Amino acid sequence: MMKELVRSAVAAGCRASGLLARREAQLRSGLTILCYHRVLPAVEKAAYFIPDLVVTPEAFEAHCAVLARRFHLLPLREAFDAWSRRTKTDKPIAVITFDDGYRDNALLAVPVLAKHGLRATFFVVADLAGIEAPPWYDQAGRAVQVLRSQGRGVAPDGTILDAPGPSASPREVVAAAKKRAPRDRAALTARLVAAVGDALAFSENDRIMTWDQLRTVHRQGHEIGSHSASHEILPLLDDEALRAEVCGSKRTLEEGLDAAVDTFCYPNGDYDARTLRLAGEAGYQCAVTTHRGSNKEHGAAPYELKRWFIHEGRLAGPGGAASPSQLRLELTGLADKAFARETSRAVTS
Repeated sequence: MMKELVRSAVAAGCRASGLLARREAQLRSGLTILCYHRVLPAVEKAAYFIPDLVVTPEAFEAHCAVLARRFHLLPLREAFDAWSRRTKTDKPIAVITFDDGYRDNALLAVPVLAKHGLRATFFVVADLAGIEAPPWYDQAGRAVQVLRSQGRGVAPDGTILDAPGPSASPREVVAAAKKRAPRDRAALTARLVAAVGDALAFSENDRIMTWDQLRTVHRQGHEIGSHSASHEILPLLDDEALRAEVCGSKRTLEEGLDAAVDTFCYPNGDYDARTLRLAGEAGYQCAVTTHRGSNKEHGAAPYELKRWFIHEGRLAGPGGAASPSQLRLELTGLADKAFARETSRAVTS
């Protein structure tokens, strides 16, 4: 509660002094990009193994109301083009992005966007589109949750322990598994899933969008971008596998949508010089990272665009509801300065 009170007081002070409005005016020369992942009801959010990646529909609606008033919202490709051409707008240009492409984006986020007349960009893991099994990281994370609830533990390397002991968290197990070779990681996930059997349950929201959903979202004016083919950590791949993830995912999505796919998002926020080169060779116009901040230099580093990771709890007032002033404080960078936050990387998926 004390943190919420302090954040609320800082936001109120910046708003009353006019500092918040002045900083927003400065954003008109930049490109502001927001990073969301999932939109879930409060009960499902609380049950998710990384709740920081989730906002509730109520919070998302409150955010959209603020964004519609304070920013000129466009999908990423359109926003990047307008920003690069130095197009004059009455309000700062901003982009709402979603990573992974979960079905909850289509079922819960898109209706909210429509209500406020907003369009967004959805970065999709191409090879998971239409697959009924949830992404491996959700299967592994949920399995660790179940094992822990049953009084069993899991070591950081995914080894199942007979007793609770020094058990790793679901987030820690998944983070370590991301660095494994694909075959080893698949075997680890299968072991964890088999260990919990029928106790592992998922909802419709936990799958990646179907092709019909993706095409519908695209027809409604939203942008579909690539989040790679299978969500591998790209710098760990050899050249052939890296090309399949960056270039192959673009072809898969373009064939499925019968439309151009012009933007890319690095899984886990990880990339290297090879990845940057391939993004350009593949024909993507720009790509986003997990580095925090607004983009200020027109046209600079088009494949290393910064974003603001949206954490619902940080943007809530003392009563728990979304705070318009705190969202504005976040997107101007004033929150990072006021609370001396680490600004290099955000929570990722």
